[in-house]
Amino acid sequence: MDKQGGYPWREQILKLLEEACELSDSAGSLLASALRHLESPSAWSTGDAKRGGVIRLITLAEGKLEDASSEMARCASNMEAAELLDRRRGPATRHPPAGEAPWRR
Repeated sequence: MDKQGGYPWREQILKLLEEACELSDSAGSLLASALRHLESPSAWSTGDAKRGGVIRLITLAEGKLEDASSEMARCASNMEAAELLDRRRGPATRHPPAGEAPWRR
């Protein structure tokens, strides 16, 4: 325990999980943005499509997909780090799952 009676790893785990959540939300937004570029019917059927508009839309979508992939990789890394930190702290300091709590037996 630290000086304030808390566990220092708890804050680290929560910070990693909060960042993972933010990264996941960001990836979802990027994927939605990529989809909008690919679903734009007006761009596909207009003269703009014949002048390279389709390639531009695909390129924009590809960039969004790459960014989303990067965000999801960072999210997965944070979740793995949180899990490893949780395992490292040992079973003596873990709280039982809610269904297994002593007061629920």
